[in-house]
Amino acid sequence: SKNILHNQRIGKFIFKSNLIQPKYLYYSLFLPSIKNRIKQTATGTLIRHTSPDRILECVIPLPPLKTQRQIVSQIEQEQQLVNANKQLIELFEKKVKERIAKVWGE
Repeated sequence: SKNILHNQRIGKFIFKSNLIQPKYLYYSLFLPSIKNRIKQTATGTLIRHTSPDRILECVIPLPPLKTQRQIVSQIEQEQQLVNANKQLIELFEKKVKERIAKVWGE
């Protein structure tokens, strides 16, 4: 996937109401439809740029706060499982390398 540069500045979201949880917005920005929209509207040939206006044009589903919290909680629980599985894979890869080295007398 190609990266997009947000001009030379860092973007910042300022929440003017309590209708959206910050973490819900964060995870929503990773939705394929949102990422694709930002990529499709980016300009430039060598370095792709976006702008605050283009990001603000994106429509994000806005369920009730309770649902937003549940979604965030579920994503974070699943991310913990993903991280634990990554650690498990690393452990098994290390054990396999050690076993192979032992078989070959290294």
